Amino acid sequence: MENNLAAYMRSANITQNDLAKKTGISRQSINQICNNKVVPSALAMKKIKDALNDDDEKLNATIDDIFFSKNVILVLQEGVK
Repeated sequence: MENNLAAYMRSANITQNDLAKKTGISRQSINQICNNKVVPSALAMKKIKDALNDDDEKLNATIDDIFFSKNVILVLQEGVK
């Protein structure tokens, strides 16, 4: 399953290390999720979504946006919100 986590992290200006600290998920696991090597659990998805939204209140990302929607990457790259 491909996801948009790396694009959202860039948009929120948050590193894998920062996200790991905020979520309690290891940096190695965050890296594997970003690189589509593993599919995160529902709980991990929620923790990641909450951390990204807390870091950038304007982001207002949903789990679907981050982990399931392919069109979001284009919107984030173009800077449209």
